Order: sequence, then C-alpha cells, then structure tokens
Amino acid sequence: MNILYIYRIKRIDKKTRNTIKRRFYYNLNKITQNNTTKVFRSTFYINPNKETEIDRFFNEFSEWVDVFKTRIESFEFIIGKHETNIDN
Repeated sequence: MNILYIYRIKRIDKKTRNTIKRRFYYNLNKITQNNTTKVFRSTFYINPNKETEIDRFFNEFSEWVDVFKTRIESFEFIIGKHETNIDN
C-alpha cells in the first residue's frame, strides 16, 4: 500500500510566498529525491516506510502549506501522454 500526498502553498504575500517556496521545494527535493514518484505538480506517492519523515517535513511548513494524504492500493493514470500504474 502506498501513500499519496497532495499539497498546496497557502495564499500569502508575494515576498513571503517566494521565500517559503524556495525553502520548501529545496528541502522537499532533498528528502524525496529517490523515494517518491511525482504524479502531478503538487502530488506524489511514496512507500509507507518514509511516511514519518515526510510527515515531519510537512509539519515544519504547516503554517504555509495545506497537505492531504491518503493510503492507496491502486492508482492508474488513464488520460494523458505518460503511463503511471501502481498496484499492490
């Protein structure tokens, strides 16, 4: 079973938003580099063994980022140019 994360940066003033985005994406890329599969711009899935680390990361940015997560058994991309398929 994989975990699907969906996140979005909250509406804040432009200067703060740009600062947060730089810090957020820099650190997100460091911890998700080899452990995640990106689905869309702000959606990715991971193996459950990294859940604690990812949750801790999102908690650091909880003031500026909304995050949703769900456990998924199967995920299939049916419209678009690339193929993505997850089955457990």
